[in-house]
Amino acid sequence: MATEDQEARSAAGRALAALRPTVTGACAVCGAPFETIKAGRRPKRFCSTRCQVRAWRAAKRAEQAKGD
Repeated sequence: MATEDQEARSAAGRALAALRPTVTGACAVCGAPFETIKAGRRPKRFCSTRCQVRAWRAAKRAEQAKGD
């Protein structure tokens, strides 16, 4: 049960989030476009956790093949 105070804080938080600059990128695995928040950290490379896991597995397979 949200109080009026909680609802006001939530609305303020959503308003602040809407002001954050965003960047459009393309997924390194499937090429799907996605939008991410431009922050002072490494840019996002994948559109979803699924694509991130696929890339990780492919890298591990390549690493194992190289070691054989």
